[in-house]
Amino acid sequence: MNTATFLKLQSLGYKGTQNDPAQIAINWLRQKEILRIEPYWRFVNGVCGYSWTKSWDEFSEKIPVKCETTDELFEIALDNSVKEALG
Repeated sequence: MNTATFLKLQSLGYKGTQNDPAQIAINWLRQKEILRIEPYWRFVNGVCGYSWTKSWDEFSEKIPVKCETTDELFEIALDNSVKEALG
């Protein structure tokens, strides 16, 4: 995760490190009911992206992402969602 994302997570009580896999931070945000990030990856046609929500009812529009791996997708989804949802 980038530095801005890490600092924002720390300010919210995240105790991990900046080098943690993005999926750990995504799970932490969900468990704390701060932000729900839903990455998606479809092997057919290589379609991937994510949505996020703070309300648990309505998600953002699906945001397409160009990436090579699911780890990269999680990183992009975490950094962008935190920036968009939590500023």
